[in-house]
Amino acid sequence: MNVEVVAVGTELLLGQIVDTNSSWIGEQLALVGLDSFFQTKVGDNLDRLVDTLRRALDRSDAVIVCGGLGPTQDDLTREALGVLVEEPLDEDDTMVERIIEMFGSRGRRMPMNNLNQARKPASAEFIPVMPGTAPGLVLPTQHGVVYAVPGVPWEMKEMLTGFVLGDLSRRSGDPAAIASRTLRTWGESESGLSEMLAPRMAELDEVGNPTLAFLASGFEGLKVRITAKAADAAAATEIVDEEADHLRALLGSRHGGPEDGGGFGRRRNADQQILLADAHLIDLLPTILDAAGAGYPAEFGGRSVLPCEGQSLLSALRGDTRAEREKALFWDFRGCRAVRKGRWKIVTEGPPRLHINIPLPFATGAWELYDLETDRCETNDLSDRHPDIVRELEALWLDWSARCGRS
Repeated sequence: MNVEVVAVGTELLLGQIVDTNSSWIGEQLALVGLDSFFQTKVGDNLDRLVDTLRRALDRSDAVIVCGGLGPTQDDLTREALGVLVEEPLDEDDTMVERIIEMFGSRGRRMPMNNLNQARKPASAEFIPVMPGTAPGLVLPTQHGVVYAVPGVPWEMKEMLTGFVLGDLSRRSGDPAAIASRTLRTWGESESGLSEMLAPRMAELDEVGNPTLAFLASGFEGLKVRITAKAADAAAATEIVDEEADHLRALLGSRHGGPEDGGGFGRRRNADQQILLADAHLIDLLPTILDAAGAGYPAEFGGRSVLPCEGQSLLSALRGDTRAEREKALFWDFRGCRAVRKGRWKIVTEGPPRLHINIPLPFATGAWELYDLETDRCETNDLSDRHPDIVRELEALWLDWSARCGRS
């Protein structure tokens, strides 16, 4: 089954709101094995909305219309559905009572125009899942079925997951799953990569499954997306994994970097992991020097150069989970000071800033101590409990200040 997504709203065309709903719906359709070849945006105009729906039904088996179900004059999806099937909109008494009850349960006064949301074509049915005051609609037509859902993201998502996706799967009669993975490549142009993989793509065109596509990603290099469809998630993922192995062999040294996918959505490969490391902007230069195998000069132009205060992050970037920060981090900004070493951080507030051109003395307030492993928001001052740690970190700050010529 091929499902088209139509997003309604002039604000989408003007760029005032980014259409994240369509991308989310497309992802969910793929997860249940439903094809989606077209996504369309149309403004709040009745004639253009009706024309868009007709075009969608001419080329797709089902249409999900997102937006235009509110109570105001520019919410035209209900009217468009009526024109589409040449039926007037009738007010549904049961839905009227449900909307009134919903407002009453929230202790809110209901504007009378909210009753517009209880109107529908006679052949349409309300979607049983109704998280907000805007009911969704299911409208069977001669050319396919139309689902109308609200544009409010959380309401739309509840309707899709609670009813629409299951109903589409039932109507399709062909339950399936779609999986994808993206391989990154380096050092080859898009045309060169296409030429390299042309024989393999021709073979896959004969089979039809999986499919390959190229994605240009700027500084991330070119990507090759593998997409497969199968009876269930495990089978689709197996097809993708086998093709990924085949492509890695074809790409050789041109393949590299983390991969996206390998199943539903975006997930890490088994050999990938999230690494946590204490780092600072001052670590960039030592990291670059380490990666390049270059040293840092002790002098330049006959003058001594202060050593780098940062440290290389190369071991952490290479996946060494045991790497711990050896050097402390120091701050001194307009009289405010801080030291971070391991789990401990001390801070003290500087004096009020009188004028931007007046040098500020050191902070005179007492040091506060925080355990960042248990209190990352720095709300529980432990300086009274661990004065020895405070003295140790303060001594480090004084050494650093003298080394950098700040005192």
